[in-house]
Amino acid sequence: MAEKHDDHHDHSHEHEGGHEIDKMPNARLFNLLFGLSALTLLACIGVIQLFNYQVEAIEETRGAAGSFRVEAYRDEMRKQADGWGKVEVKETDTNTTTERYYMPLSQAKKRVLDNPESLKAAPTYQGWKTSDEQAPAAAAPAGAPAPTPAKRPPSP
Repeated sequence: MAEKHDDHHDHSHEHEGGHEIDKMPNARLFNLLFGLSALTLLACIGVIQLFNYQVEAIEETRGAAGSFRVEAYRDEMRKQADGWGKVEVKETDTNTTTERYYMPLSQAKKRVLDNPESLKAAPTYQGWKTSDEQAPAAAAPAGAPAPTPAKRPPSP
């Protein structure tokens, strides 16, 4: 009887799962995911390259004109190299301002060659001791007088 009972069940319709659930297309979904990811990555690279091209174009246009501050400095240096005048220099360590004079190099050479006295050293400061005056007295040989340091004229 049990065998007859089994005949009533139709075993020819065996399925994996129910009739309502279809097999998921995982391969297509992953292909779509990777394809869109690659497309997004390429778009990002393209945007970065466009940005780099734009920065390069801006730098070229700005670099062609040059800085107005550099041009002003060069004009001032040309004026000083070719002309005559004075410049006030502020000393940061002593917080004082001194005047310096400038002239063309050819004129400066001519003045020095015409008057070699202009190359003389400045007088010593009052109270300044020369190296001769600071050196210890050398031991005099027996019977000889001790050497005396050379005397300099007093400073004005």
